[in-house]
Amino acid sequence: MRHSLIRVAAVLATSALLPLSAHAGDRATGHRYGTPMPPAGSFALIGDTPYGVDREPMFDRVIDDINDNGQVRFVIHTGDIKAGSERCDDALLLHRFEQYQRFDMPFILTPGDNEWTDCHRSNNGNYLPTERLARLREIFYPEPGMTTGGRKARVSSQAAMPGHEAYVENTLWGFGGAVIGTV
Repeated sequence: MRHSLIRVAAVLATSALLPLSAHAGDRATGHRYGTPMPPAGSFALIGDTPYGVDREPMFDRVIDDINDNGQVRFVIHTGDIKAGSERCDDALLLHRFEQYQRFDMPFILTPGDNEWTDCHRSNNGNYLPTERLARLREIFYPEPGMTTGGRKARVSSQAAMPGHEAYVENTLWGFGGAVIGTV
């Protein structure tokens, strides 16, 4: 039930980003939602992975499979880049970031609760969640308006809107005639 409510909230929150389109766009290319991803192909949607060090070898094989698929144009991770019992320290966040950079195509992360809001727990390191979110943003969004991954792509970021500079993780881009957003 909790996950259903989260999905509904995500859909509703995405609709709140639609006004961003009035401010979005790459003036150099004339594209309304950043650089459109190639129109033909598909994308990979992953989440809750890898969940612990013991799952990393399996996740490395998933990365290889996605990279070997000639149709995947970008990868979206829906959050929870670590198990709920793992520490939220910089070493783990940096390690996960490096893992995701193995994707040959653009990589987009929308943060989950395990990597910041749950970090106040003692087994996660007793961190201040807002500090962990700030650090996550520094690591995973080094250049607002650009994806990470092996091949970067321009996206429209809410951070480009005055007063919303902190929200680098909220992005929009076009793919196959659709607009995709993360919140």
